[in-house]
Amino acid sequence: MLPDKRRYSRQELARASGTTLKALRCYEAAGLLDGRAAGERRAYDDESFKRLRLVLALRDLGWSTRRIGGLLRDSRRDQLASHLAQAVRDATAQIERFGRVRSDLIAARESMFECARCERPDEACAECVESGKIGPIAGTLLVRRKAEGAAPVDHRDTPGVRGILAR
Repeated sequence: MLPDKRRYSRQELARASGTTLKALRCYEAAGLLDGRAAGERRAYDDESFKRLRLVLALRDLGWSTRRIGGLLRDSRRDQLASHLAQAVRDATAQIERFGRVRSDLIAARESMFECARCERPDEACAECVESGKIGPIAGTLLVRRKAEGAAPVDHRDTPGVRGILAR
């Protein structure tokens, strides 16, 4: 959070929000953020910080600066509610996508542990992928290594795998 003051410099705002000075300048140029001139420097208030947090959250959802500008300029309550409902749908979709990616990565890791038990590491990867013995992500990584002529990797020596195999 920002220190308890009336005005904040660009550097303070960037640091407090976790963004860069370049990003702040881009948001100003796009009309998303308005720093009032205090002499030759820009100064920001608490409302600017709150607005920037909203901009950054929507950017994290993949919204363009143009789309965010539309939301910020729209003063009709029903339109604002519509924009925010879309932001919630976008966030929900992203959470679901990340959940699927997480599941795929966990399955890949589990496949690598299965590979570690293999008597012939890297040799049978394509066969294991086709049979479903190892997952598609791990299979892609292992089969690609083999196709590139990489030296076989004995996953039994991978840190963390030794403990699993010892169980």
